Amino acid sequence: MINMGYKKLSADRKKAISENANEYAKANYKQVLLRLKPEVANEFDGICQAENLSRVEMLRKLLEIYNQTIDNG
Repeated sequence: MINMGYKKLSADRKKAISENANEYAKANYKQVLLRLKPEVANEFDGICQAENLSRVEMLRKLLEIYNQTIDNG
């Protein structure tokens, strides 16, 4: 595959890439906005850093732990 720089692509091609990316994101992801007290956000970020996980990965891990406790409860 030839690696053509994005800048060299036509405006139509760039638009098509953008539309495809937007459709993919809408179909495969959902954005969630959380408003937290600063101390809660700082604690969560501290845990993420301690575990070397992103926020998304930490949320997934917390959901897994929750589901395990429900299944074993």
